[in-house]
Amino acid sequence: MKINKNHLLRGMFATCSLVLLVSVAKSENKPQVSSQLSAYKVVQAEGGEKLASTQVIKPGEILEYQLRYSNETPRTVKNVRVVLPIPAGLEYQSTSAKPAEAMASVDGRTYSAMPLRRVEKNAQGIATMVNIPTSEYRFLRWSVSSLPAGGSATVAARVRLVEAKPAAKVAATTTTNR
Repeated sequence: MKINKNHLLRGMFATCSLVLLVSVAKSENKPQVSSQLSAYKVVQAEGGEKLASTQVIKPGEILEYQLRYSNETPRTVKNVRVVLPIPAGLEYQSTSAKPAEAMASVDGRTYSAMPLRRVEKNAQGIATMVNIPTSEYRFLRWSVSSLPAGGSATVAARVRLVEAKPAAKVAATTTTNR
């Protein structure tokens, strides 16, 4: 089954892009950091992988999200946190975060180094620590100590389309602390 970009990505992409631009610490009613989200389909080509248009995607295909963030002020911005949501129906692809120092969350409140782990009881009722499946990851977060005046950087991660569901509204954020 093919999924048209208009049905799957429009809401998710538009929501992420809009929220990313708005959810930053503000100074003088202007964002200190702006951001732009792009999505590409990862395809195998002669000589390796290439990034292609997301006009039509199918379950099982891999997408790469690239979030470029830029300091819009004439001074260095400190303690930037860049958050990339992973909507339901998409599964984070382990070790694809760039830079690799990203932390992950299942709830958007508590972030930890990957792989995420939790305590579960096994068949004998004994509590054991297990890895949380990447299909349950809902947010990735990068922390940047400083972003120079006029500077920009990009974070990226890959996800796999696991099912055809309407896009969930998500909140991606970029925050700063002075």
